[in-house]
Amino acid sequence: LDRDFMERESVRRADRVVSPSKYLLDWMRSRGWQLPTNTIVLPNLMPKSLLSSDLIGRTSSRQYIEKIVFFGRLEPRKGLRIFCDAVDRLPPEMQNSIGRIIFLGKVVTQTGFDSQRYIADRAVNWQSPIEVLSDKNRDGALEVLQEPGTLAVMPSLVENSPYTVLECLTRGIVFVASRVGGIPELLAGESQSTHLFDPTPGAL
Repeated sequence: LDRDFMERESVRRADRVVSPSKYLLDWMRSRGWQLPTNTIVLPNLMPKSLLSSDLIGRTSSRQYIEKIVFFGRLEPRKGLRIFCDAVDRLPPEMQNSIGRIIFLGKVVTQTGFDSQRYIADRAVNWQSPIEVLSDKNRDGALEVLQEPGTLAVMPSLVENSPYTVLECLTRGIVFVASRVGGIPELLAGESQSTHLFDPTPGAL
């Protein structure tokens, strides 16, 4: 209660509030937060090194998918269960067409949940080989996603304005993401129907 009061009061008394998404401001207002008049949306910034012209769009010509990559922390909140449920629903012939399923993100071992054990249990009957990559930094992860024939999947249940999606956009990485939080604000309207899905296994 103390922390909740301090957070709300800090916002109420602020000279200016800056949010990376309209979604977060709407979320706060719907829960009774008092925002100052001077409140603006300023999207997350990207380093110039990730915006060079030789990186943007260089993977946009890919026409096939042979690797599917779960991109994000390996935990239920980031959609790990949804992703595994969706793979379970794929018919065998479609699973056979996937050369590899990669889980790219930090392993979580807390509150009785172990990412690697969970993934191993879920993948027992999958037709595609799996790989867990939990030791990559940002640049290393983006290199994996930029390999030809790769589809990044970000099925988060809750998000504000994630850098994972922004990095895929700036690097021209083929991806789909859940339609939650501030993610739709990052995509042009015509791209939302092809790149975003409701956070359910069936939609994915």
